[in-house]
Amino acid sequence: MLAALVLLSPGCGGDGADRRFPPDHGDLQADVAGSDLDGADAGELEADTSEDPGPEHQPGLLGEHIARYLPDGVSPEELFPSFALVEPRYPTGPVPDGWGPTPAFSAEGGTHVAQLAIADGTDLYGTGEIAGPLRRNGQRTQAWTEMPNFTSGDGGVRFDDSYDHLYQAHPWVLAVRADGSAFGVLADTTRRCRIDLTDGIRFEASAPFPVIVIQGDGPLEVLAELADLTGHLDMPPRWALGHQQSRFSYVDDGAMRSIAQELRDHQIPTDVLWLDGVYMDDYRLFTFDEQSFPEPAGLLDDLGDLGFHVVPIFDPGVRYEETFPLYREALEQDLLLKFPDGEVYNNLVWGNALFAFPDFSQRATRDWWTRHMGAFLETYPFSGVWVDLNEPVVYGVIEWYPPEELVSLGDDRTPPATQAEYHSVYALQQLAATEAAFRQAHPDRRPFILTRSSYLGGQRHAATWTGDNTATWAHLDWSIAMIGNLGLSGQPFSGADIGGFFVPEGTEGDPAPWDPELFAHWIGIGAFYPFCRNHSAGTDDPFTALVGGGPTHHAWDFGPDIERLYRESVERRYRLLPYLYTLFRAASERGAPIMRPVFFAAPADARLRREDRAFLLGPDLLIVPQWPEGVLDDGSPLELPDGFDQEITLVGEQPDADAALPRIRIRNGAIVPAGVVAQTTAFDPSSRLDLYLTLDENGTASGTLYEDDGEGHEHLEGHYRLIDLRAETVDGDVVVTLERREGDMDLPTRPVRAHWYSSAGVTTAEGTTDRVVFGKSPP
Repeated sequence: MLAALVLLSPGCGGDGADRRFPPDHGDLQADVAGSDLDGADAGELEADTSEDPGPEHQPGLLGEHIARYLPDGVSPEELFPSFALVEPRYPTGPVPDGWGPTPAFSAEGGTHVAQLAIADGTDLYGTGEIAGPLRRNGQRTQAWTEMPNFTSGDGGVRFDDSYDHLYQAHPWVLAVRADGSAFGVLADTTRRCRIDLTDGIRFEASAPFPVIVIQGDGPLEVLAELADLTGHLDMPPRWALGHQQSRFSYVDDGAMRSIAQELRDHQIPTDVLWLDGVYMDDYRLFTFDEQSFPEPAGLLDDLGDLGFHVVPIFDPGVRYEETFPLYREALEQDLLLKFPDGEVYNNLVWGNALFAFPDFSQRATRDWWTRHMGAFLETYPFSGVWVDLNEPVVYGVIEWYPPEELVSLGDDRTPPATQAEYHSVYALQQLAATEAAFRQAHPDRRPFILTRSSYLGGQRHAATWTGDNTATWAHLDWSIAMIGNLGLSGQPFSGADIGGFFVPEGTEGDPAPWDPELFAHWIGIGAFYPFCRNHSAGTDDPFTALVGGGPTHHAWDFGPDIERLYRESVERRYRLLPYLYTLFRAASERGAPIMRPVFFAAPADARLRREDRAFLLGPDLLIVPQWPEGVLDDGSPLELPDGFDQEITLVGEQPDADAALPRIRIRNGAIVPAGVVAQTTAFDPSSRLDLYLTLDENGTASGTLYEDDGEGHEHLEGHYRLIDLRAETVDGDVVVTLERREGDMDLPTRPVRAHWYSSAGVTTAEGTTDRVVFGKSPP
């Protein structure tokens, strides 16, 4: 094949803002300048380097609500650097007696243990991405990044709830006490960490590790402290909140143009198309297959004219061949993972070809990756980046993963070590370099990066998804708890492949067909995922998928009824974009989960603690699935919080008739902002704003709306508007007002329509800019 390769000499290009971990003080000002810490002043946060603060991992109180503990006899100098923390944290003093939960450390042979007791009535959550129930009491998991290698009878590589670790590693547990107060426990180790929640909280690893405990009045307060400790989600570009369409794979220029036009013809609101690996020349990084994609820049321009952003995939492996310039350069600069004897590690990944793997522990390797990816993104103006297979994984004959004996060389911050230390942060270090590449190529645009693998704190670089799921009712069910527990582990921006990536097992080696009813229910739920993407292989054979083989599950593939349900589900999401965007602001500032368990509405209500099918979208909307009888409905009622008395509809949908559409209930006393439905998320400040509201027992309601330009960094300089939404009952009238609280953007002149839901029904009133008045209250 012909190939177009963007290759830089080692000295070309800039580093960008490399938020690598653990950071040194010199990077801190650049990191803040390139992040979305709204209102933060880099000068105020610049570290004081006049005195050496001493070694990392010193025990003591790290803040009023955060404490670090070390095993007896272990000095901070002995411990591997932290990769979870966004910057080193040093104690302000010793931990006071009786401060809070305290770990008991022990060593049993080569196993190092930290154990914390919990009181009766304490429920446990977190542990990152794992299939199974939301509540983790009684469960055993591991923090260790691996693609699942459970192989089904038809050859498909799958996961289920028996698999105790998946693509991401989060050595973290969130505990909610009976009274609704909470604490979190972080095992600050990159090694394989076993988490045993059968009797309290127990962490095990093969080397000593510190434990950090965070206390809070409730789970939201703990997660806010966790975000401060491990890093904040950057405010994403607005388009990244839209519906997204992907497939393994759209194999050429024509296929991309065709799916784009079909989405517009069928009027399925969509903002993003994804390019899987076949766009490359035989999976050679930073290349295009010039036969299948002869004019990639023109393709991107044409898709942009239709309102689509395009995001391509990058795997970490470098094609292991002497004639490939990128490989030669990495070899000559000693940037690749090696065996202890110095031999470069290589193994099969795609197309029966061998690949070597960059050693991202080295600063030089991260800078090399940043230069080359940055140059590629400058040449081909993609809107974001997708990194995959970065656990990392290989498709070898006798192994699925690089062996732990491989050596990473480290740099001036981190020592040389084997993959026992570096494996689970391989993706995290790649993500730091990838974010820097995007910022190098597009300094005026917000990065959007999607990753399959990650580590605790990865939200500071990328969104994530739950990997290669299967089109079964169980996987739809698990997706709610998986996304929920990722949010409770500091990662608010995640989703699952809508419709299922793999087809389910069939008979006699043939894949089963997609289930239209499941597909309809999946988009009904998936339209509320923080990250909303339809993605599939359509086959269990990856090589069939590579050439576009196997059935598709596009919105229109199952007839007009399913297409209508799909469209209505996506339109609901687009209607709620003002609310969703406001939730992302809260996630960025305070680590607040976007899709959250129902017990967040009443943390002390014990009956809500196990509910993991219904969920909250932010604080004000309750999403109630309508599971088919006998499939996921076990006959027991969903446990729903009090105070969500009114059900709302958004686009004329009829959940009474269409069970695939979850019911949406609004919190008493809430005002939820909404917009008009369009085919993209492009923001028109003059378009109508809708407000959905119910009154509380005092006849009042409140809400918040956040708006900015949706793409650049001007919001960091105060160019945004944060609007208080209020409703009051005045002499029998209900008066709704909009008032700017923060930011230098004025309220735009636009029509405002308010929908007031009460026991008497729904009443609609029209207003403009900053005020809507309803007539006399209904009885």
